[in-house]
Amino acid sequence: MYTGALPTFLGSTIGYGFRFATYDKTVHYMEQILLMEDDDNDNANNNNKNSNSNSSKRKNILPVIIGGGLAGMATWLSHYPLDLVANKMMADIVLPTSNLTDSSKTIRKKIGMIDQFRIIYKQYGWKGYFRGIGPCLLRAFPVNAAIFVSYEFCMGN
Repeated sequence: MYTGALPTFLGSTIGYGFRFATYDKTVHYMEQILLMEDDDNDNANNNNKNSNSNSSKRKNILPVIIGGGLAGMATWLSHYPLDLVANKMMADIVLPTSNLTDSSKTIRKKIGMIDQFRIIYKQYGWKGYFRGIGPCLLRAFPVNAAIFVSYEFCMGN
């Protein structure tokens, strides 16, 4: 029942630490950059106040989109090997004992976290810990950008 709980707990702890730190730092950094650009625009276009206020409202969402997307990617990059190991542990290997058609005679072999890390390394080397991360990161950016934009909108920021 608790198979894979340890790597899941460790991965979530590490991943969400990276997630919120990345989001906070990215949004803060981008807001500073956009404020500098807005100051430059204010000095250059002092007469056109309406268009300047509209563009600053649109720009406020950009740090949230970029910060949320990068936060999601940082989450997965930081804990992907642990997530991989947890999923392999939860898949649980079932080995037949004698006759392949008799499903009542099976041995459930539970492999621990450290052993799963060793197996992955023996089979694939260091690259094995990040197999399949490309599609995961492609999905992480838009999903987490939408999550953080929704959160900021609901909080009224």
